[in-house]
Amino acid sequence: MRKINFAFGVHLHQPLGNFDHVFEYAYKSSYLPFIETMERFPSVKVAVHVTGTLWEWLESHHPEFFGLLKKLCERGQVEILGGGFYEPILSVIPPWDQQEQIKLMNQRVKKRFKKEPTGMWVAERIWEPQLASIIARGGIKYVVLDDYHFNAAGLPTSDLLGHFVTEDAGEELAVFPISERLRYQIPFAQPNEPIEFMEKMASSEEPRLIMMFDDCEKFGVWPGTHKWVFTERWLEKFLTMVSEADFIETVTPSEYMESHEPRGRVYLPTCSYSEMGEWTLPMEPALIYEELVSRLKNENSLDRYRPFVRGGFWRGFLAKYAESNYMHKRMWHVSKQVHSIKGKKGAKEASADVMRAQCNCAYWHGVFGGLYLPHLRFAIYRKLIEAEAAVQNAQHGDEDWVSLAKDDIDSDGHEEVMVENRNLACVFSPVGGAMAELDCRRSFTNVTDTLSRHKEAYHASLGKASDASSSSEHASIHDRQREVSERILKNLHYDWHPKMSFLDHFLPLGTDLACIRDSRYRDLGDFVKTSFEVDTTCSDRTAIVRFKRKGALYPGHIPQPLKLGKRFAIERTGSKINCDYRIDYEGQESVEAIFAVEFSFACYGEGDDCQFTDDGNNWQMLGETARLKGAKAVRLSDPYRGFSILLSFDVEADIFRFPLQTVSQSESGFELIKQATTVLVQWPLKFPEDGKVERRIELELKAAPEG
Repeated sequence: MRKINFAFGVHLHQPLGNFDHVFEYAYKSSYLPFIETMERFPSVKVAVHVTGTLWEWLESHHPEFFGLLKKLCERGQVEILGGGFYEPILSVIPPWDQQEQIKLMNQRVKKRFKKEPTGMWVAERIWEPQLASIIARGGIKYVVLDDYHFNAAGLPTSDLLGHFVTEDAGEELAVFPISERLRYQIPFAQPNEPIEFMEKMASSEEPRLIMMFDDCEKFGVWPGTHKWVFTERWLEKFLTMVSEADFIETVTPSEYMESHEPRGRVYLPTCSYSEMGEWTLPMEPALIYEELVSRLKNENSLDRYRPFVRGGFWRGFLAKYAESNYMHKRMWHVSKQVHSIKGKKGAKEASADVMRAQCNCAYWHGVFGGLYLPHLRFAIYRKLIEAEAAVQNAQHGDEDWVSLAKDDIDSDGHEEVMVENRNLACVFSPVGGAMAELDCRRSFTNVTDTLSRHKEAYHASLGKASDASSSSEHASIHDRQREVSERILKNLHYDWHPKMSFLDHFLPLGTDLACIRDSRYRDLGDFVKTSFEVDTTCSDRTAIVRFKRKGALYPGHIPQPLKLGKRFAIERTGSKINCDYRIDYEGQESVEAIFAVEFSFACYGEGDDCQFTDDGNNWQMLGETARLKGAKAVRLSDPYRGFSILLSFDVEADIFRFPLQTVSQSESGFELIKQATTVLVQWPLKFPEDGKVERRIELELKAAPEG
């Protein structure tokens, strides 16, 4: 009789920092009804993976869910998989954290379900060859990956009807291929279609296995799926057909391994699922890749050539987005610090915070918001700052202190300067002589956590007719078409530099404010993206960082020499940063320009987060997009994140303030997201009349918003 073994699995995950109501919605719309439906079909076995961020939320909000899972485990219906507990991209975190992440999940599973996991879910199925030994040393026997990985290694899909073995550094690991066809059919095709496909794959001559393992959120959370899967009973119909089909035997991966030999040895290349390879590419290569795939589809030859049609790989996001790279490298920086105090008071909690900050979702962007969602980045930085504060407490106790250190934090070939005290931490970059990071240690907030407006491949199709409506009511999230509003189209702009703070521009007089907001202005200077010379000193009371650059203004064809220097001073007590500017014009031509210092802060309010004063006492609201003349100070605040910033000027300045908004795609459509409040502090200058100019900007950071 022809038979096939069917391994069914679901992955349950919510990212660190996601809103509580989103967790609750996912639980009620997907996780609970899925497991309750499985309970009614005891003959259908399923593998389940729950990530650490969701696991901890369930323990606090719905511990009964684990009781239901345990019941199904005890009757042999459910197998619980392990993984990196907080869902990191395992290959890009420190080695000591790799083993701790796996160990933590193993311990949690054993405590809850009285059995350590045999298998492991690999976050985003992102595979690098060295993971075989890393995972095997964690006590794991098998992992599940896409059939696309095996295709890329030269194995045809027709041979992927069982498990294989791989190795690294003498450590063996079994690998199961996930069927892409089933992954796209379940639950988006009619329930009989995956059954009919499995019947075609059944054999009477050899034992065969086919696997479907994917996000549980596609059963109820993705747009339109709750109605389709539960109200219209797709899952119930599918499970009924599975249980009644005499040619289907449902198994857990561990059961199959115990009774079947591997089909062979395989060495998988660095890979993920096919969509990830497209998302990680920069805009232009992504469009070419899309063009190639479309051409092969039209020629009906994609299946033949697909193993050789691959995009980039996950680490490409760290090159594509400077903000992702910086956050990732700061994670490494903090993890090293925490590792150095291992065994000391607070180290265990700090290590847990670092591992929470390794949750992958905020470091990249695909069809979900990911990196584009400020609340996800905020949560990552919060855990990193909490962990770093624990290190400082272990080293300094309750004493006031100030420190200065140099290190190439973001691995760009330039040493950054990090200045810290009990109240704040700031990182200065020699590129632009800018402030790359400013942390409020009291509220554990990176107040300069912003995101530039990046070119995305999907922007190329915005506004075209094909975006108007979905081609199918039950389309997969990867195939669903999205509506685009006029408001989104009008806000499609790109930045030519990272949105750091203390960036220095020289603008032509009369520069249109809309051009500044939309990043379409002309900069007469060459100071924003070039490197400054750096000099530092640090006593037990004050840390000093000096930047200087001999650059030029370009009012015409002939550059006019100009020296720009700035000196940052931070005391051991308090939370003020004083910046003293010195401009020396050495050109021959007369030039009129606006000297503008740019700041971008993580204030995400709708316009009530900024005030100004022209006399130091009377504070007035400044509109979300506004310009004013003659301000003595500007105050910005974000009550949700618990900080306020006061910028004061020794010479009255003109202020231009606007929201920094990005256009990104998500599971629900295209979104306009406020990433920062940008403020330009401006002084009009005439050269050579203003041959030597000095200005002071004082930045005061507080842990709670003022008045």
